[in-house]
Amino acid sequence: MSLEQFLYAACGAGFLLCLLSLMLVRRRPMAGVIALVLTLSATTGLTFLSRDLLSYRRLGDEELVAKVFVGKRDKQRFVVSVDQRDEDALQSFMIAGDQWQLDSRVLKWKKDLARLGFSNIFRLERISGRYEDVSAENNQVHTAYLVNSSDPVDAWYWVREIDYLWRWVDADYGSAVFAPMVDGAQYAVYMTYNGLSLRAENPIAEAALRQWAP
Repeated sequence: MSLEQFLYAACGAGFLLCLLSLMLVRRRPMAGVIALVLTLSATTGLTFLSRDLLSYRRLGDEELVAKVFVGKRDKQRFVVSVDQRDEDALQSFMIAGDQWQLDSRVLKWKKDLARLGFSNIFRLERISGRYEDVSAENNQVHTAYLVNSSDPVDAWYWVREIDYLWRWVDADYGSAVFAPMVDGAQYAVYMTYNGLSLRAENPIAEAALRQWAP
């Protein structure tokens, strides 16, 4: 059973319990109301938790997760557009600095749970700007934006806080990738088993990476 199937089954069972509690109200009003409130609260929380968990994607060997397009607007000011593979809308951000950085969150399950079909999961989190010079990094304007945000119930928080869930987690960490901002550069961002990686998508990006290398 996959993680998605397990969550759908759990939510379905919760809604079924709500219906049974509603039927109990007619026979035993007090007990039925108490049961309905408890099951409805638990099912609502589980639904929000499931929505947040399902917003994370499966982590495979290598997966294209986004394409990044860079356009210069002013000195150390660029419009960086992110085209996520599973999102309909192109997101554009005004980024200050010399480089753009894309962050993600990764969760790996222990082998016992993985054998049951639970895939490791990840989600892109934010994009921000970086300065090549450390003094500029400490003194210049910083820009950062969310590319994905959590639902009201943050699955990541509850996985960390509930000991029973945390015992099944093998690794919980962030992964980031960054590259030079050059007018017209295009990059492809991949998620691998070890974290984010990127490749140049056009000659401008290739030249930027080659010149940037020490």
